[in-house]
Amino acid sequence: MIELIDSLIHMVVLAICTLIALYHAYHSRDFARRVWILYALFTGEYFMGDLFSTLYLAFYDETPWFYVSDLSWYTAYLFLSILLIYISERESIRMVTWAQLLIPLFTISSGVFFVIEKGDLFGNIVGVVVMTSAMWLAGGGLEMERQKAKEWRREKREEGGERRRLSYVPDKRPLFFFSLALLGLEYAFWFTSSFWIGDTLMNPYFWVDVLFMISTVCMVPAIKKALAVPGDEA
Repeated sequence: MIELIDSLIHMVVLAICTLIALYHAYHSRDFARRVWILYALFTGEYFMGDLFSTLYLAFYDETPWFYVSDLSWYTAYLFLSILLIYISERESIRMVTWAQLLIPLFTISSGVFFVIEKGDLFGNIVGVVVMTSAMWLAGGGLEMERQKAKEWRREKREEGGERRRLSYVPDKRPLFFFSLALLGLEYAFWFTSSFWIGDTLMNPYFWVDVLFMISTVCMVPAIKKALAVPGDEA
């Protein structure tokens, strides 16, 4: 029962975020509209995966074992990857730091674990490809924006803190951070479901889901901040 309630709450949060994104897309233009549409596609596609999984759980009292939900969730992360590429103007594709090499090491080793645990070779290969690319973009984009912010602060100190018109791109760090958080929490879903301890609040799966929902909601103000028009800053 707790799992079903949790899934329903998760769906409501995703549906609200999708509607908010579509609202902003309708009232935005050009670049911003495309960003909001991509976010709406991410939350909407994730919602569809949850819908199938929740209906299956409600009717059969067990989690579906075939690919319908998984492919929907992977598609959602593809839309998130496109969003990150688009908002960074393709800069996030390049390797910004050597630490990014830890990402494929983590995703591939996790994929091997899940193949041994569940025996789903095809599904895990797809998951490794999708999640590696998305985490690469989120991690690289976060480091790229951190370096930009550091350079901007250095220039500001050199100018004696005087107010000036910024050519600096709006702060995209929260967007990349919460994108990376969502991807990390997705892996937390997979690991905690592999070691399922029952339909109880003591199960860490449900607390991971709470963090996932919070991160999904936080993506909305993060996108707003990333799309903010540069102006005079102190």
